[in-house]
Amino acid sequence: MRCPYGRAAVRDALDQYAIAAVELYGLISLRDFVKIYNNFCDKDEERTDVDELYILLLPRVLKNHHYFFL
Repeated sequence: MRCPYGRAAVRDALDQYAIAAVELYGLISLRDFVKIYNNFCDKDEERTDVDELYILLLPRVLKNHHYFFL
């Protein structure tokens, strides 16, 4: 599965953070999730927003079923 805009590394990191967030919190709002992720980013180009989150993670949600958007 190809990642748009050359953001594969960000998608992979987001996926790992999403799995960890679900394990830790069970349920988390997308805005809070993005805040947590962006706080741990070392580089500005690795930051994301809620709109990009859907684009990058929806294929993973549909394929792997580790978490979902509510």
